Amino acid sequence: MQYAVEIEAGAGAPARGNLVRHAGTVLVVDDSRAILALVTALMQRDGYDVMAANNAEEALTLLAGSDPDVIITDVGMPGMDGISLCRELQEKLRRPAHIIILSKHSDRVVDGLDAGAMDYVCKPFAAPELSARVSAGMRIVQRQRRMQSDNTDLRCSFDRLRADKQRSDLDLSAAAELQFGLLPAAVSHHQGLTISCSIKPDSVLSGDMIGVLPQRGGTVGVYSIDVSGKGTAAALLATALAQELQSSSSLARQRPQPANEDGQRACEVVAGLNARFQNFANSDRYSTMAFAVLNPQKQSAGICIAGHPRPALLSADGDVSFIGSGGFPVGLLETAIYRSVACDFRPGDRLVLYTDGFLEARLPGGAEVGYQGVAEMLRASADHRIEDLARRRSDGFAKPAAVRCMTTFRSSRPPTRTLQPSVAHQTFGTHSRLGS
Repeated sequence: MQYAVEIEAGAGAPARGNLVRHAGTVLVVDDSRAILALVTALMQRDGYDVMAANNAEEALTLLAGSDPDVIITDVGMPGMDGISLCRELQEKLRRPAHIIILSKHSDRVVDGLDAGAMDYVCKPFAAPELSARVSAGMRIVQRQRRMQSDNTDLRCSFDRLRADKQRSDLDLSAAAELQFGLLPAAVSHHQGLTISCSIKPDSVLSGDMIGVLPQRGGTVGVYSIDVSGKGTAAALLATALAQELQSSSSLARQRPQPANEDGQRACEVVAGLNARFQNFANSDRYSTMAFAVLNPQKQSAGICIAGHPRPALLSADGDVSFIGSGGFPVGLLETAIYRSVACDFRPGDRLVLYTDGFLEARLPGGAEVGYQGVAEMLRASADHRIEDLARRRSDGFAKPAAVRCMTTFRSSRPPTRTLQPSVAHQTFGTHSRLGS
């Protein structure tokens, strides 16, 4: 049997003293000592580290302490043949290796490839072909191992990111618990007024806040806040504004006031917040808000609007009117002047403060709900209980707003006057601060 194998230096082969070293280890398995020696010498000439085994059992013993990159095995061997060795290698190999089978019979080649071999060389073989196939196998194995290493790194990175996300979720949940701990009760009663509140955030934290602030003298402050943007930054600013409102003593002052004292007090609160939170202007953060001081005894309200949607007054007979307009958002302009509007109410009337989530929701035709849609929604809810109205969601919208915030109140005191919406404007600038 003739093999076209050239071991000594010759055409296409480096001189003995100038062997080109290749990174990699080759395991050669053949029961023919002549072929085993030939292939071993060829692989050594190509610069690989070589392990040699006379049979499959010896090869498996060598694999217990080594991880070759390429395995060249004869198919027809006594005992465990090359096909069975290929199957065994699928279980024994600790890391990827490229398996090349040597065979004289094409049907055995098919069996070997089915058993896990990646390549084959027909006997008799030419040395350049075997060298080229081993070199190609080395490249494939190196790429596989790099990918395996990269996948390991990716898994580690993913595990770290997952752990970070779990910690972040816990932090966000704790922050949300603190934030929503500032929210008022869903339904509360204050001297003949029933106040109902509802907030539906689109994420764990919300840039919207609502609140109820009972005051000495029988009046009640209610507010709706909407901070620009979304996420943690908006939620932190909304929470800071709510905490400032709850800790302020300006609402509880008792001193002579002008005719529209409730409106002036509402303006003072908003102007004080604007002065207090000017340091957020450079971060493009601002907030819109509506603040109302409700006076059950007078059956009136003084309302200051700071860039917020206009409050809606739903009368007992189903009419809807929108109160006030405009105003500068809080934290946007240091010299902003705020005006209040006064309105009267009678038993059964409802005043509704809400965020722009209602206005910006989409109807099935694609148009925004707007003030007309809000009015229709409120009229459709005129017979609902006050707490049902506050919890009413925009399920009929094609694209509901992500965040909905609503505060409503209803008067149940005996009537003292007919409904006469008034527009008593009161101006107040940022020169006065909360608590002054």
